Amino acid sequence: MTEATSKEPSPALGPDHIVCEGRERNYLLGWKLHALTVSVCVGLFLANLEISIVSTSLVAITDDLKGFEQGSWIVTSYLLTYTGLLIIWAKLSDIFGRKSLLLTSLLVFTVFSGACGAAQSITQLIALRAFQGIGASGIYSIVLVIFYEMVPSAKYPAYTAVVAALFTVSLLLGPLLGGLINVHTTWRWVFLLNVPAGAIAMIGVISFLPNNFPNHGRSDLVSWSQTWSLRAFNRVDFLGSLLLLSANALLVAALEQAAEGSAWSSLSIITCLAFAALLWPSFVGWEFLVSSRNLAQEPVVPWRFFKSRVVSGLLLNTFLMGVLFTVCVIQIPLKFQAVNGASPLNAGIHLLPYALACPTGSIIVAILTNPKRGLPPIFMFLVGASLQVAGIALMSTIPTTREIWPGQHGYEFVTGLGVGISIGAASIIGPFTIQTESDLAVIAASVVQFRVMGGAMGLALVTCVTNPYIKRQLSGILTDSEIAGIFESIATVVHLQPAQQERVRTSFAEGFSLQMKILVGFGAAQYLATALMWQKNAIRVK
Repeated sequence: MTEATSKEPSPALGPDHIVCEGRERNYLLGWKLHALTVSVCVGLFLANLEISIVSTSLVAITDDLKGFEQGSWIVTSYLLTYTGLLIIWAKLSDIFGRKSLLLTSLLVFTVFSGACGAAQSITQLIALRAFQGIGASGIYSIVLVIFYEMVPSAKYPAYTAVVAALFTVSLLLGPLLGGLINVHTTWRWVFLLNVPAGAIAMIGVISFLPNNFPNHGRSDLVSWSQTWSLRAFNRVDFLGSLLLLSANALLVAALEQAAEGSAWSSLSIITCLAFAALLWPSFVGWEFLVSSRNLAQEPVVPWRFFKSRVVSGLLLNTFLMGVLFTVCVIQIPLKFQAVNGASPLNAGIHLLPYALACPTGSIIVAILTNPKRGLPPIFMFLVGASLQVAGIALMSTIPTTREIWPGQHGYEFVTGLGVGISIGAASIIGPFTIQTESDLAVIAASVVQFRVMGGAMGLALVTCVTNPYIKRQLSGILTDSEIAGIFESIATVVHLQPAQQERVRTSFAEGFSLQMKILVGFGAAQYLATALMWQKNAIRVK
């Protein structure tokens, strides 16, 4: 037997929410469920791996394609489309179906991964990476929704732990895998490895994901012609999608440029921020009009999301934890390289305590919040925030010596455990904060999008604060060209005098400490976000 029919009970959401109605649904069981889980996990892993795997390959890529100055856009172009389309893909899958949209996104990702591997110029690669990001965005968004729909809510903790573990492990494994590829073969395999793996994921989805999922087995199914009819296209909020994509892309572009060292007063950053400041309110206003009027269009983000205190607290929490997660992933390895003289590969190895702690935290949440134990997920937000604040505060006190102080690995683990707990809690509680079942896809994608946006903004913020600080510390000790060379490549430090090398390492160590102190504020702010989510009858997994 591979399917079971279940009428799922409505979760109790308290007085601020409309309760989801019960519904009949056929859930997958046995080997078919496990085969589908593996198939979609492969796609999810690949989509996230491509965010970080190129980080240790940029030098090899730009040397080969002769475009060092444009190298950062290899990462940025992927992130622009990846972050900008998460909610849009989720909403489109509501209209056109999970299976067809997931296969479309897998196909786009796989084809353009192969094209990236065959790129002959830096301009080609940047453009192709943007299309690769479009497919990756759909994979992540739709797979997350499928996880919620292929099992009863009582199993959400276990499956969200899988998603959280895949998310963290893929991002953290990326630099290590990219480094190994560059050591043993050409950089092109950073992209080409997705082609056979993506094909396997597509075959698995075709074979094991039922047609019309999650409504398979029902008598009132719509036909293929109805799914792709003009009436279905009329349901798409094209203007809202365009406003959301443009606003998000412009904001991320500005932040990425700032993180790369461009001045906030530069024309490109001011232009991006100005247009983003116009488009975000326009998007909110348009969604209000679509939600309040009896239109055929379905809003990308329902207005009830903006009015819900619990949803607002959840998304704010997700944004804040995204800041800590991303900054630690990027800055901890950089600290080991700049301060302790570790190679890129060894720096990635020193990140392992953090990498192992994140999925461990998500697993702990899954165990404690399942229906048998019944701990409300909101308490896990408080635990996660406390561990993050403690771990980050301790990391700000790490000695500035060249020798690696062993205690910092313990601080990494505490911080990673807190981040993992918060990510797991956000993933589990999301489906229980919505007012109607039709909002499931959007809330799932919103949680991811706010986490990624938090990471982009947080990384830009700490970089913009610490880079000028380090440059001030080194002025008078090094020439302007020497300082510029260090920020271009930390490897140039070996060409300096021993006393200068020591001063550079100390300055970078102090800069890292400053970054950690900034992150303490983001961790503490999660208490306020959690307070927004507080209800007399706390949400529980049922």
